Amino acid sequence: MFNDPIVNKLILLFVLEKMEIPLSEESLLNVCSSYNKWIPYINCRQAIFELIEVGFIQPTRKGKEANYKLTNDGINCLSKFFTRIPSSYRKEITEYCRDNMLDLKRSQEFKADYFQNADGSYTVWLAIKDAASLPIFELKFNVQTRDDAKRIYKKWRNKALPLYEIIYDYLVVSDE
Repeated sequence: MFNDPIVNKLILLFVLEKMEIPLSEESLLNVCSSYNKWIPYINCRQAIFELIEVGFIQPTRKGKEANYKLTNDGINCLSKFFTRIPSSYRKEITEYCRDNMLDLKRSQEFKADYFQNADGSYTVWLAIKDAASLPIFELKFNVQTRDDAKRIYKKWRNKALPLYEIIYDYLVVSDE
């Protein structure tokens, strides 16, 4: 784990470059602090803020669920100073990003939640969002038990795309 603020910022830039997709603050914190311990959590939050402030990363949209991407200035900075990140970290980050990119993308694009209603039933909310976190598909329905809600919640990430394709084909492509 690094405590060098400059290396921490370079690690964040490197992760964004290797992931090749905009990432939410939560995803950046999870990847760099929780899952891999490359940057202490509080230092990671500070580094994200400072990278935004100097214009090396920018939100893809304003709001609660903004995803961050590298700017041209961020790319230029990284290209000049990436060697300050130890080569062992660069290798580990590259492998992690390659192995986890699809799961991370799905976790940001396929959202799910559930909550209990006044009558004791549960509402399950499912969504597919685009890269700018705007919904392209939402589904909300009631189930009778918390176990059913949890089961749907857990399955959504793997079932979202095939289900969306079926519904889209049935409603848009089908001549029925």
